[in-house]
Amino acid sequence: MSVQFIKDDNDEPQSFSQEFRFISSRREWYDFVAGAYFYDEKTDRYLGDVLLGANGNAEFVNRDFFVDARTQSIAAYLSATFHLGSKFDIGVGGRYTSEDKDISVRYVDNNNNANNFSTTPSTSFSEFTPRITLSYFHNDDVMLFASRTEGFTAGGFNTETNNIASVELGFAPETITAYEIGAKTLWHDGRFLANVTAFRQKYKNKQEGVLLPGSFFGIFNASDATMRGAEFEFAWDVTDSFSARVTYSKLDAVYDTFLIPGGADFSGNKLQTAPENSFSAAIDYAKELNAGSLTAGFSYTWQDEYFTGASNIPQFLIDSYALINARIGYAWSDSGGHRWALRLWAKNLADEDFVRIRGTSGAIAEYFGPARTYGISFTYSKE
Repeated sequence: MSVQFIKDDNDEPQSFSQEFRFISSRREWYDFVAGAYFYDEKTDRYLGDVLLGANGNAEFVNRDFFVDARTQSIAAYLSATFHLGSKFDIGVGGRYTSEDKDISVRYVDNNNNANNFSTTPSTSFSEFTPRITLSYFHNDDVMLFASRTEGFTAGGFNTETNNIASVELGFAPETITAYEIGAKTLWHDGRFLANVTAFRQKYKNKQEGVLLPGSFFGIFNASDATMRGAEFEFAWDVTDSFSARVTYSKLDAVYDTFLIPGGADFSGNKLQTAPENSFSAAIDYAKELNAGSLTAGFSYTWQDEYFTGASNIPQFLIDSYALINARIGYAWSDSGGHRWALRLWAKNLADEDFVRIRGTSGAIAEYFGPARTYGISFTYSKE
């Protein structure tokens, strides 16, 4: 059976943020950063859904959501680094976050007024997230490090459901504990860089978008998940004008437990949009000329296959793909202190057809990445 789905989505967001930060000078045995952050966001949203039969000869759904949402977040943080001689640094810090969420949802079912409802739930979240780092400076060119960090994402409400209980239920905060260990090194008088980092991240109550039985899509807590892997970075200044850079990452990301209420068990599946392997390479050229500077660059990125859905069904599998970008530019200044720049660029030079997101709700939906694009940019500034 063919259907037509019409969606009208109108958002009017307003936000304000302010941060105050104090950075101390480096003292003989310590330095620190302290700050406070405030964020306020208000969004008025209208969403209309109409589901029609073939040629518009039947109307299965005709509904409206009127949503007002308000988020206020206040945070204070302090991070101090203690210098234990010339070789060791210990960093300790923490951030306290308090967040309030208030929403108003008015649902109108234009086919059955008995389903209409209004609700105004609100909730508050707060969390202290500490951090500790250890650094060892073997010499000016070799630094070893390790860290433990905790993170926090507030919970909220699902506002696009035709069930008042589902709106008021909401979802819980997400927390993460991350461990890192690695090395940052320079070789051959600083012309060659080699960095390596290994990490492990443990999620609690991970927030995921899922489709519940009964066709309600919303954010829920996927219980626990673990990500572990390593990242490698190499850079080489071949000459004063020519440089090259290579990166590679290895990732193992799995849902430890993921039980959908009244639905499937995704425990043991791979996390969404988490490719196991990623690789990139770039070369850059920069040359100062008598009348200006010439720059050019070429980059290659490759990304392994990944799933866009926690169910890991074949329809959600995104194939691996590679992208090539290139650019060339010339910049110059005149005697009046005016700076000019002309640049030619191209993205996805090989015109690769690649899918970024794939989903299914009765029919396969694919969202492709941009095709080959190219252009010219011209900029002017006064020094």
